[in-house]
Amino acid sequence: MDNLSAGRVKIYEIAIIFLKNNFFLGELNSSEYVPGIAHNYLLNKVVKYGLIGSIPLIFLYLYIVIFIFKTLLKQIKLGRNINLSLLLIWQAIIISFFEYSYPYGPGVSQALSWFLLGQYLSRTFYEKMESRNEGICFIS
Repeated sequence: MDNLSAGRVKIYEIAIIFLKNNFFLGELNSSEYVPGIAHNYLLNKVVKYGLIGSIPLIFLYLYIVIFIFKTLLKQIKLGRNINLSLLLIWQAIIISFFEYSYPYGPGVSQALSWFLLGQYLSRTFYEKMESRNEGICFIS
């Protein structure tokens, strides 16, 4: 399994063992360090900053996941189409569990997701404006 994951499973194991001894402050207050990088955004941040330094990020992830699930369930219950914007954000969350830098990189895959989200939101905005019969005026 470790060969299949390019060594990531072993680094996950090392990171979890490290956190057993340095859970609250991670590498901030430790003479030890985790060799390599845990390719999981949350796990990497908890290793680097401990639980105390990672609490805001953990709450942000929980909030986003709960928001997405609530909205998806609401849309399914009402028989509406699922928003592409929710699926793109959900994609970023899922991939960040396998990439330590995903919300901010790696380049092409992330740029494409945000480009698609911008296109979707722009189209939705213009459709709403047209349905209200409002003119859109840009002043330069």
